[in-house]
Amino acid sequence: MEEAAYARSLARSWRRVPGPCVRVRAARCPSVRRPSCGRGAVHVAGLLVLPPPADAIVADLARTRPDLLPLTFHVTYWNSLGWQDLFSFPGATERQRHYVAEAVSPEAYTPAMVVDGRRDVVGSDRAAVAATLARAAADATTEARVEVTRTGHSTGDTLSITIGARTGQGAVLVIGYDRQHRTTVGRGENSGRTLLEANIVRSMAIAGAWTGQALHLDVAVPAGEEFAVIVQAETGRVLGAARLA
Repeated sequence: MEEAAYARSLARSWRRVPGPCVRVRAARCPSVRRPSCGRGAVHVAGLLVLPPPADAIVADLARTRPDLLPLTFHVTYWNSLGWQDLFSFPGATERQRHYVAEAVSPEAYTPAMVVDGRRDVVGSDRAAVAATLARAAADATTEARVEVTRTGHSTGDTLSITIGARTGQGAVLVIGYDRQHRTTVGRGENSGRTLLEANIVRSMAIAGAWTGQALHLDVAVPAGEEFAVIVQAETGRVLGAARLA
């Protein structure tokens, strides 16, 4: 399938995922490059949040595992309890529903951690999380090799994305996230508690489609303090990832 047609197909399948306006154009090799953090095999652990024990686990992983890209996606379906999660967004909820539809997750629940888009584990169970990450490392494969750099600080911030040629196809997701926030909960079972939350997703958008051929994209820097690029199959399986702090 040609790239434009595949991009349209992916946009339909991810149509409810919100994100910033993304400018996409054919990229030239930038004259100034800063190597991406996390080149090669980077495991993606997406957590659908959040009871407090899962927050602590994600914070520990973010601090101690450079081979891991832990991201917290704040779902919207707990907002009806009377306290609005400031970091929740519909795309996080749709992302979890997609995993349920693809039988990756048994149901929509929190705190659910999905590793590499393939394995579901209760995100507050530290032993189970460690075992799941170990299994992911044991059979790790990188189908799409991703590099990301940041250029043009003075003329218009841009992320330059390069994905190598291999067999496969997937959506190129650009994600912006904040490293850490302290949030005081107003109502619900955690009312009055102050949560220390890590790697909170603030924006997510499809920048293009990878069809197995080498791909270069320039995109506007998204909302968030730090940035990641994930190549993800329509099933949700992660084919490759890189981050840029």
